[in-house]
Amino acid sequence: MYFAKQRFAVLDHNNNNDAIRAFAKGGIGAAIAINSGALIASLSQADSLIALTGRSFFADAIVAWAVGVSAAAIAWVFAIVAASGFANGQKKLELWAAGAGIVAVLLSISLFLLGFFSIAQGIHAQP
Repeated sequence: MYFAKQRFAVLDHNNNNDAIRAFAKGGIGAAIAINSGALIASLSQADSLIALTGRSFFADAIVAWAVGVSAAAIAWVFAIVAASGFANGQKKLELWAAGAGIVAVLLSISLFLLGFFSIAQGIHAQP
């Protein structure tokens, strides 16, 4: 009976890790999607947006979204390092990489908002 309980505890730990990886994958995917979507949509309407917001505000938004995509891609690398740390029993590496990945995703989302506010500020600033 004790062996069975111990075996299930190990399975639960692995299942928890799978769930965490699934959530991380979803978060990283969402961060990439919102920034790349904003970037593509803005570039496809560049002439109209520049006329509406001004070149400076538009350029700031484009840079923010491009860096946001990059930050989310870097978060994916940190997720791989964290998974490797977990698989190899390197708890310090796993925790460091997971924390760095979370920071990169939060940075990516913040950059999306910065790009949005840049466009909004440009629209507001126009006479």
